[in-house]
This record gives sequence, structure tokens and C-alpha cells, in this order.
Amino acid sequence: MLFLFPILRRFRILILKLFGFCFFCGLGLLSCLPGFLKESSTENSQVNSSSTFETLQDKIDSVLHPDHNQDPGLLKLLAGGDVMFNWGIRDTIRKHGEIAPVEGLRPLFNEADFRMINLETPIVASKTEESKKAYIFTAHEKDLNSLKYLGVDMVFLGNNHSFDHGQQGMNETLDILNKNNILFVGAGKNFLKS
Repeated sequence: MLFLFPILRRFRILILKLFGFCFFCGLGLLSCLPGFLKESSTENSQVNSSSTFETLQDKIDSVLHPDHNQDPGLLKLLAGGDVMFNWGIRDTIRKHGEIAPVEGLRPLFNEADFRMINLETPIVASKTEESKKAYIFTAHEKDLNSLKYLGVDMVFLGNNHSFDHGQQGMNETLDILNKNNILFVGAGKNFLKS
């Protein structure tokens, strides 16, 4: 256990920032729930647990799934995490079609005005370069059909798999994204364009 203290000391600022971020995000979510922290009156103290759950669930749903046209001046952004098309995802695509892995996400994506994800894979026609990395991800242009189905507007390319197929693979990825009208940030054909 003593060996952890130097590591914890080294990362204490990061740990404190992460804790603070999580804490304030939680407070922010609670502040969005009208009356969430309000104590119930004594006359309602005998409410059964199922109605309490439904009330809490309604409040959470109102925050997570508000009316899409609630405020026309409000821009709703959706930021998704890492997306790749290997391993089990590829198996699902082969068995059930290109849309199968993302079909259940469409209602959530439809609520946003602008949708972005981290594209954790190059998009290439074929393997373009040998790499000594343990995990090399590969996507094909037809895989973008699932992203288009979700209405993804932009992808982040600044990650550890963007160059899994070298510069040639990166250039091909950028060309394919341009051809499919998907914006990208975090990479480019040269330093200035990234």
C-alpha cells in the first residue's frame, strides 16, 4: 500500500479536479430537477415506494429527454465516446446488418441539434501499412452508414488509433469523411489543417 502514496501524490491535482468535476456535475444535474431536493410534506409522508420511483423517474426523464422544441434558441449538442467497428461490433454487423449496433441509439441522437463522436478508427479500403501496435482498428466506408443513420455531424480524430494505417490511411480517412459530408477535427493532411 505504501507504494501507492508517491503515485497518488503525483496525481493529486488531477484526482482533486476529477472529483470536483464529478461533484459539480452532480450538483448541476440536481439543480435541473425542479423540486428534487424539496422535502415532502407530512401529509404525503405515506406515499408508497412505486409512486415515489415514478415521480423521481419522471423528473430524471424531464432532464434527460426534454421536449425537443422546448426553446428554439437552445442548441442541443450530443457528444458520444469512442466508436470503432472491430471485434463484436463487426460480428453484429455481419449477422444483423450495418445499422444493428446503433439502432437503439437513434431516438437519443434525434433529440440533438448537433451530434459528434470520437472516431476511434481509420476508414480505409484495405490495410495500408504494417504497424507494430497490439490493436489495429479498421473501418470501411460502408461503416459510415451507421453514423449517418444516427445523424452524426462531426467526428474527433485526435486519438491513438487515427494513424493505425499510417499517413496514407489518415489521408484516405479524411477523403472519405469529406466525401460523406461528415465534419472532422483533431487531424488533417498537414499540421495547419489539423
